[in-house]
Amino acid sequence: MTTVDQTTHFMRAVSASDVLADARVVRLGRTMSFGRVTLLSATDNKPVAMVSSAFAML
Repeated sequence: MTTVDQTTHFMRAVSASDVLADARVVRLGRTMSFGRVTLLSATDNKPVAMVSSAFAML
């Protein structure tokens, strides 16, 4: 597969903390797939960034 589109939104900085990723496949098709990742601060479980991606299935 190859990346068609990827957008990252940074919401706030993380300092002295681990970052947890919650990744989801939004749609898995025959020719295209879409995903979303939310990055969370491990200390307060609040979002720090969001990523959405689209991939072409080769």
